[in-house]
Amino acid sequence: RIVDTGGLDVGDENTIDREVKKQARFAIKEADLILFLTDARVGPTATERTLAKELHKAKAPVLLVANKAETAKLREDVKNDIWQRHRLGSPIPVSAITGTGVGDLLDEIFTKLHLELQVTSYKLQVPDLRVAIIGKPNVGKSSLLNKILGEERVIVSPLPHTTREPQDTLFTYHITPNTHPKEKQVLLVDTAGIRRRAKRNEGLEQMGVYKTLATIGRSDV
Repeated sequence: RIVDTGGLDVGDENTIDREVKKQARFAIKEADLILFLTDARVGPTATERTLAKELHKAKAPVLLVANKAETAKLREDVKNDIWQRHRLGSPIPVSAITGTGVGDLLDEIFTKLHLELQVTSYKLQVPDLRVAIIGKPNVGKSSLLNKILGEERVIVSPLPHTTREPQDTLFTYHITPNTHPKEKQVLLVDTAGIRRRAKRNEGLEQMGVYKTLATIGRSDV
């Protein structure tokens, strides 16, 4: 399972920033391995050094990864001693755009986790029920999802447009009828709020609405 977190920064923050950090720290606490992603073109920054100190306290091993290393020079530059300031070893250079170095990163992940790659057939788990939570911005869709799950899985804020795209959460629902108990796999989807077309902002909000409409078409409820 791979968890992508919101970006972490140091300094002034608003309500959403605080919630992003809380969710990211929860992911760090639960992780078996942490990928600390940096920008190969920018190099190590003071903010990242602060974050690295926090990661030194994590129970899980940490792999330092330098993304956006599209050129041979950038991939060579990660061997510079300046990267040792994080005290996490030399970064693994990758390019998420071109795919360069991703295979080496996966090999390192398997090594760190002491896993063996086994080529087997895999059947994608299909939920028994797909439920989309839709509505206007700031009506409490994310709060409802968290209440159903019994934990703070998604960010809740009084500010509108906190949810930018559909968030899928698969959970097992136990049905206990008079006879044999059953388990059902339910996929809950928290979506971006929909406003009238005339009020929508171009860019992130409009893209979020398109994804919400697509989610409705794939839902059972």
